[in-house]
Amino acid sequence: LHTDKRIKIFSNIINFSLKHSNCGEFCGKIEKIDDIYLFGKYLLPISVLKTEHYLIETEEKTYTSQEMVDLAFAELSEKMEKELETAELISKSIKTYYRGETLVLECELYCIEDIAKEIVFYVEK
Repeated sequence: LHTDKRIKIFSNIINFSLKHSNCGEFCGKIEKIDDIYLFGKYLLPISVLKTEHYLIETEEKTYTSQEMVDLAFAELSEKMEKELETAELISKSIKTYYRGETLVLECELYCIEDIAKEIVFYVEK
């Protein structure tokens, strides 16, 4: 949408933008701070502050039951791979069920890592 520009001198901020963002929760922003150097060597107590505001677009997506199961198991596999890098898997128990329109995937893993450790995963899609 637009960029707010300000100059910071010590702790004082001078605003150079007349327009301000008013897109609420659907607005994202990126803040940048550029320090000013004298002769490229000495940091001055002056900075240029820029805030770029942009509109976040949302998209509604509908999944089939099978797609939800596939997504949940893909996320579970990813988490298991990360958690079990240094552990040995002894057993696992997986339960899937729907709570309204939400797919719930519960997975209990029993593994060995230095000492016995129980890892419980809870994934909702």
